[in-house]
Amino acid sequence: MVTMLLTRPETAEHPPHAEARRSILSRRWVRWTIGIAALLLVVFYAGGGWMFSNEIRSGALEVETPGSPAYDVEVLAVADGSVTLSLTGTENDHVAGIGLRGIEWPGGYGWVGDVATQSADTVVRPFTPYPGAEPLGAGTLVDMTGYVLPPDPATLGVGYEEITYPSPLGDMGGVHFDAGGDSWIVMVHGKSAPLREAYRMIEPLVGAGYDALVISYRNDDGMPADPSGMYGYGAAEWPDLEAAVQYALDHGAQRVALYGYSMGGGIVMAFMLESDLAAHVDAVVLDSGMLDFGATIDFRADDRSLPLIRLPVPQSLTSVAKLVAGWRFGVDWGELDYVGRAGDLATPILAFHGLEDDSVPIEPARELAEAHPASMTLVEVPEAGHVLNWNVDPQSYEAHVLDFLADHLEA
Repeated sequence: MVTMLLTRPETAEHPPHAEARRSILSRRWVRWTIGIAALLLVVFYAGGGWMFSNEIRSGALEVETPGSPAYDVEVLAVADGSVTLSLTGTENDHVAGIGLRGIEWPGGYGWVGDVATQSADTVVRPFTPYPGAEPLGAGTLVDMTGYVLPPDPATLGVGYEEITYPSPLGDMGGVHFDAGGDSWIVMVHGKSAPLREAYRMIEPLVGAGYDALVISYRNDDGMPADPSGMYGYGAAEWPDLEAAVQYALDHGAQRVALYGYSMGGGIVMAFMLESDLAAHVDAVVLDSGMLDFGATIDFRADDRSLPLIRLPVPQSLTSVAKLVAGWRFGVDWGELDYVGRAGDLATPILAFHGLEDDSVPIEPARELAEAHPASMTLVEVPEAGHVLNWNVDPQSYEAHVLDFLADHLEA
């Protein structure tokens, strides 16, 4: 008998069925890899978008309660019209900041000039106390602020009256500084800032013959709260400004200018785009104006890092967080883009923005000025931080404002 050994045409090393199995496993591995990657991306963007939308709420939308003075800067010496301050043990950025600053301690208030000398641990600055202040001595803990002037309007040496005006939510408060004229400047402070944010310009404005009305609005301390419990960046607050403008018109104003700081600039722009009284406004001044809330969120996100891995937050994640915040908290990002909405707005605008502003980006102001070259002047202030444009060079700042108002308010 002949026994035949039948063999298939295959090699021991690479049988066809093994190749097929490897191919199937390879395709499955690719699909699983793609699926896992897609799942991780969904988790990253959904979870990260939700988390960062919470930060948009807590860091930008939720109403802030004004804090008390920190008193965390130690005075080391006071002599010959100067004060020596410690740089250790404090996170106050104003201690060594460029330009004028206010200094407050229990029982007193004063102001300091630009830094005279600085070491690793100390700064020396010119110092002038306000009349009636308790003596400032070594060992005293003080607070530093960019507002420079005290919160009491009586210290400004200008005639004033505390007023109320009726807004859609109820009575709002303000301070009317009376120059006896018929041109009024209605001044709007920034988010959670006090009225005295505007006080730096009161003496020059009233001295030039302009009445100044510094107003409160919804969510300010002691004022009616917005039903949302959040800041509206102009979309909710402009009716309060409208009521203040009506108050000015009812009390003798023939010409009106609006003056907005930071978020107050957004409120001013919303008023100009929404209010029937915008036709009564002859000029607008913006200081560090928040002209695009979405761009501001993007700008602030650039300084953030992802948890654990400490990598920069990608713009795509910020975009998702804004979409989630819009859905969760009712933020209409397009409505809060006052540059994109400005259209053919022709009211003359003077805007100041510091090149060291780390709170509100300068790009929207540049875009607005580029789009409206005939009506808008942008003054970029080197070395100035957020709402610190006056502090760097008060004389130049005041000259710009007064020349601008003379061109557009005087009959």
